[in-house]
Amino acid sequence: MAVGSLGHFLVEHLISKNLTISQSACEESLSQTNFALTEQLDVTAKQYLHSEGIVQMLYAADITADVVLENVQSLYPSIISYAKKLTSSTLGPDTSLQVDKCLVNFQIIANEEYMEDDVYGLKGFYLFFQSK
Repeated sequence: MAVGSLGHFLVEHLISKNLTISQSACEESLSQTNFALTEQLDVTAKQYLHSEGIVQMLYAADITADVVLENVQSLYPSIISYAKKLTSSTLGPDTSLQVDKCLVNFQIIANEEYMEDDVYGLKGFYLFFQSK
């Protein structure tokens, strides 16, 4: 579940980051290399994994933040691709409405997959991205 939770957070982070900037800045952000975005995801993931609620969840599940990070790093290309696809397909006057709808759909699908999965939630999260 921890990997699914982190992966979900990272997708929302990439998408919402693009919604808070101008369209030209958003287009520039979409053209960033995957390497640059991967570095951003790493920083964000580490901050997330060290937040109080997540630290408690990891402790209760007897999982280390390093193990979760290692597992989710393999998903970075899929997370970046999905966020870029979702953001670029929703540029325009009704951007926020479309992205909100997509995020709700993403949340429902991701929760269904990783909440009933292994302790890492990795399998469900992979299944979600394979369906995209």
